[in-house]
Amino acid sequence: MSKPDFDPLLNDLLADSGYNRFRADLKQQALGAFRRARFWRRTCTAGAFAAVACLAVGTLLWQTQRAGSPTRTVHNVAPAESVPVPRGIAPVPPSNASIHIETISDEQLLAAFPPGSCFLAELNGQTILVFHDPALRAEVMR
Repeated sequence: MSKPDFDPLLNDLLADSGYNRFRADLKQQALGAFRRARFWRRTCTAGAFAAVACLAVGTLLWQTQRAGSPTRTVHNVAPAESVPVPRGIAPVPPSNASIHIETISDEQLLAAFPPGSCFLAELNGQTILVFHDPALRAEVMR
């Protein structure tokens, strides 16, 4: 047999419709698998970026809220009502007469009240006197 006699047989073998359908199905399955892998890879990447962005925004909000909130130092922790110390005293015009105002220490202030009835706390850089008993607070503040 000569070579031209094999060509029709080869063409019939390669032109088998079942084989072509198999190749087309296999190609579609492979492309589907690649598309799904690409979809999940992009979804995970976008999710990671979204998580990092949310974390960054949350941290920024937490830091700004924390920076704006008062810093509190409590010397004696107990539930009570607080009495803020006045922020400032009205300026006194200068006069020739000298006025002597006695300053007392924190310990002397606390000693002026019954033991355990109040304590000093620091709020935003100011010291405040905090009373445990609302009745004592009302008596002192009238």
